[in-house]
This record gives sequence, C-alpha cells and structure tokens, in this order.
Amino acid sequence: PRVPDVLRVDRSGPGSAGGSRRVYFGPDLGWRETPIIDRGDLVSRSAPGSPGQLRASGGVGGHVGAPHGIGPCIVEEYDATCVVPPGARATLDGHGNIVIELAPEGAVI
Repeated sequence: PRVPDVLRVDRSGPGSAGGSRRVYFGPDLGWRETPIIDRGDLVSRSAPGSPGQLRASGGVGGHVGAPHGIGPCIVEEYDATCVVPPGARATLDGHGNIVIELAPEGAVI
C-alpha cells in the first residue's frame, strides 16, 4: 500500500500546546515572551484558501504575539520543538515538513 504524503494526527485536547515561555533572542532582541503553538496548528502552503500559516487568526491560546505563524513563536510536537525567531514565518511544505522563512537581513523586527 502507498504511504500517505502527509500524516494527519489530531493533537487537540489535553496536552496540546498553549501558553508562552520567555526566550532569549540574543543581545539585540533580548528576552521575549513567546507563544507556544502545536505543530498541528500549522497548515500547508498548498492548502486551498490558506496563506500557509497558522489556522488561528490573531494569535494562539489567547496570545497575540504570533498571529499567522509569524515569529517569535515556539512550535511543539511530540518529539521536537522549533523556535521561530522574531520576524520569521513558520509554514508546512506539501509533505508536512516545517519550513521557517527568516526575515530579510536588516528588517525591522
């Protein structure tokens, strides 16, 4: 049998991501309160009608720091954690891999 291109897992409910943590982004940006999102909240850039960022609008878990997958945010999954730096964008490619696009050099963050 064919292996699916993307494995879909329902990660909602108890244990799903939410809240925030303080993260240090170097001497220029310092410490920032950083929202935590679940990997399952990222959608594919190829999803119909989707810009390929977070499904939720206006932030996650009541936090307004990471609307539409724009960093800073922390993406958690069962076996890994990805930190999306300020100004970067987290999306999924067509196979479900996390893609982090960094802000252009010299961008105001």
